[in-house]
Amino acid sequence: MNHNQFKKILLKNKKFKAEYENKSDISYEIAKSIRQLRINHGLTQEELAKLVKTEQPSIARIENPGSKAPSLNFLQRIAKALNTELIPPKFSELETFSFPVSKSMNNNVFNTCANNKVEAEVTTKTKAASLNF
Repeated sequence: MNHNQFKKILLKNKKFKAEYENKSDISYEIAKSIRQLRINHGLTQEELAKLVKTEQPSIARIENPGSKAPSLNFLQRIAKALNTELIPPKFSELETFSFPVSKSMNNNVFNTCANNKVEAEVTTKTKAASLNF
C-alpha cells in the first residue's frame, strides 16, 4: 500500500478528515517536491544520487513520504545539486506577531527608550520590522 492509498482509507473517517484538512502533510510535500525537481531536471534517482554523493536507495527513500524525513543538511545537498535553494519552513503563528521587549534588555536601541516597555512587530513575509516606542 502506498502513501496515497493509505491516506484515502484514513480520509474516510470524518474526524480524521476534518483534522487532516486543517494541516499540511510536510513529509508528503518534501517527497513530492524532490521527486518533481528531479524529474524537471531530467535526472534518474541514480543520477541525482551521484550529484548528492549518496546511493540511489537514499533518493528513493526520501521520495517516499512514508519514510523518515531527511535531515536539513541532506535537503541542502539536494538543493545545491539541483541548482536551487532550500527555503526554510515557517510556523504559521510567526507570520505576524508582536512581543514585548523590556528596557532592561542589553540592547542600545531599547536602552535609549524612556518607557519601560517597547513593542516590536516583525512580519516574516516582508522581512520588515517596526518598533513602537
